Amino acid sequence: MISVNSNNEWDTLKEVILGTADHMNWSTTEDFRSKFKSAPVGKVPNTIIYQTNNALESFKKLLERHGVNVLRPEPINYQERNGFGCYSPRDSILIIGDKAICSPMHLKDRLMEQEALTPHLIGRSVIMYPEQDSEYMFDAANVMRCNNDIIFLISSTGNYGGARWLQNVLGNEYRVTTIPKTVYHGSHLDSTIVPLREGLVMLNAERVTEETIPSFMENWDKLWISKDDIKDTPTITQPISTKWMALNILSINPELVVCDPDQFILREKLNRVGIESIGVKLPHARYLLGGHHCTTLDTIRE
Repeated sequence: MISVNSNNEWDTLKEVILGTADHMNWSTTEDFRSKFKSAPVGKVPNTIIYQTNNALESFKKLLERHGVNVLRPEPINYQERNGFGCYSPRDSILIIGDKAICSPMHLKDRLMEQEALTPHLIGRSVIMYPEQDSEYMFDAANVMRCNNDIIFLISSTGNYGGARWLQNVLGNEYRVTTIPKTVYHGSHLDSTIVPLREGLVMLNAERVTEETIPSFMENWDKLWISKDDIKDTPTITQPISTKWMALNILSINPELVVCDPDQFILREKLNRVGIESIGVKLPHARYLLGGHHCTTLDTIRE
């Protein structure tokens, strides 16, 4: 059994857990509704589930063609249990080296998603469960990994207590750098600061400024993406996320990423810095709150 090992966002991808739309549901619990007032209510329609799972199957086949071992979440009926669904494994578990950190999660109903993921990690990683303490909070997707440097977004889904807890757990080998809520207060980091390889980062020009770039990235090359670079493509369902979902890309290796096929300017800009892109359409990404980065959890990179 090969141990979990993933230290950054760009090394060659060898194994990943790819999400599923099975039994997706917009929870009706008080915690979920009070924190996410704009969310739909009740079961995700079967048509959306079917179309999304077909798209994820295409994503799976692409990854396998590039030598990636693709795992899938264990089945859970989120509709019966009044949860959300394991469409975005990235949100609930953070892999750093051989550690699998089950994040305390902003939306507590989503903790059950970890039950669908940990069977793939038991015996292969050091699994850590933070206490459910209101003093610290973070979703795993508040974090981006750059080897020993860890970027942590302070937002509606992550606070300074969570950043301090993560630093204490990781120890002096790692440095956790916080990004203030003024950069992006919404939720997760992976549509704002996207490390592409050692020394190159893609930045959301509507949110990030030269003053708010992490200090360790000051001398990195920067690929600035403006709002005019992003195509606001028509969506089948009412979008909840913004068009900046387009930056939610997955690196297969430092020269190849998976992204939305319709983002022509973004793909051309990536090409200019030596990064090829492959398009896979996730038709309900902005409704189900996850692009190619969110819907994957890389367990092994080499």
